[in-house]
Amino acid sequence: MTSPFRPPAPGEWIRAYAQVQIATDQQIVSMLSDAVDALRKDMFRIISKQTMTMSDKLRYQQMAMVRKALLEEQSKLLRKLGRVVESRRLEAAARAIQLGNQLDAYVLDRLGRSALAREISANLQFGLGRTTEVALARMDLSYTELSQRIYKTDVWLGSRIDKRISSLLAQGKTAKEFAAEAVDWFNPNTPGGVRYAAMRLARSEINNAFHAVAVQQVQEKPWIHAMQWHLSSSHPKADICDDYAHEDKFDEGAGVFPKADVPRKPHPHCYCYVVPVQIDEDEFLDRLVNGDYDKWIDEQRAIAMQKQPVVPTPKRVSRL
Repeated sequence: MTSPFRPPAPGEWIRAYAQVQIATDQQIVSMLSDAVDALRKDMFRIISKQTMTMSDKLRYQQMAMVRKALLEEQSKLLRKLGRVVESRRLEAAARAIQLGNQLDAYVLDRLGRSALAREISANLQFGLGRTTEVALARMDLSYTELSQRIYKTDVWLGSRIDKRISSLLAQGKTAKEFAAEAVDWFNPNTPGGVRYAAMRLARSEINNAFHAVAVQQVQEKPWIHAMQWHLSSSHPKADICDDYAHEDKFDEGAGVFPKADVPRKPHPHCYCYVVPVQIDEDEFLDRLVNGDYDKWIDEQRAIAMQKQPVVPTPKRVSRL
């Protein structure tokens, strides 16, 4: 009889993350378009009274008003971005957990329809009810608070605005000329600028969450002993990710790391991904029969008997 379960293919891990990223990118583009519309209205109001013989004092005042409008719209946009990223991080974490559960189902199906298999499967299904709590607890181990990243992005973008204003004032430019240029910084069709900063932050946060949960969820599963680093095709040139993908310190092939020693994402916009490496079927069954998994089974049974979500103490790993 053919098993209804199959392990997730390596490509399914990157596709699961990519679906979240695409939806997030679309949200960011929509938010930027709204910001451009709002800024155009503000800029028109500010510069509508400009005259051909504007004094330096009035020019400085209008520049200050333009700066204030830009910073306010920028902060509003980043606050919205924070809420989007917070939600999408959890979605990415849930997708990583779903793939892990798919692998668990495949492994446990090797036990057939025994009472032990049913018990372990039921215990794991109970664990689905606490995936969000586990994801939150474990994500907080390794990554800077999202609010701090939002704040740093806001400060960085604000400094760019101030530098540009200083440059334009030195060139004798008007507030009208600056306003026209500044609105384009928020245009989703303009390379760089606010779009780049927003995409960089969102993609890094969401990908980091997916990566962290993919690694952390296997730490307590005894049939998973390693993770394999898969190189993204988006790298324009070789970097540290190539080293990870070709590293062979575990004697199990290129890019394979002990599950407690998986590297964290080394740079922003990193689309590389890791996939669990499980022991083979014969070894799994031998260890089960020998009682190697008894402690884990007892722990899962105790959790299931409590009939309520239990957030385990996050397990720290050396390189994540």
